[in-house]
Amino acid sequence: MISKIGKVLFLLFFLNFSLFSQEGLDDYIIEYRTLTRGMFKRIVVKEKIFIYHSSRNSKTADSLEIKDELRARLAKLLEDLPLKGIPYLKAPSDKRLADGAAHAKLKISLKKQAYESSGFDHGNPPEEIRDLVEFILNISGSVQKKQ
Repeated sequence: MISKIGKVLFLLFFLNFSLFSQEGLDDYIIEYRTLTRGMFKRIVVKEKIFIYHSSRNSKTADSLEIKDELRARLAKLLEDLPLKGIPYLKAPSDKRLADGAAHAKLKISLKKQAYESSGFDHGNPPEEIRDLVEFILNISGSVQKKQ
């Protein structure tokens, strides 16, 4: 017989890690921003669209429809994230503090709740969000090649 504590822990674990699979991928926004004095990128992933802004002042953006296989990969990456812990992740390096790297942030909004990371060096995110950031940057590379 499973104890009450065991049941509670199981439910907490199950609910925390299956949030995206239960809600689907139609009610989320992922935003990745990186900037330095001379460079700016803003990447937004929403539902089935990937939007890439390469200028702060630009009124236009490039976009790409996210295919089903990429959405499945994205769902898996999101499922594995500890959303509530994202604001507390520690950056593995601090080159951005001395203009040695672009400053980057990741923000994930689900329904009316937003989870935003603290700043980290572009290209060197905290380990817990590394796979998601690399996935987003790889897609942004394909959008840039399309231009």
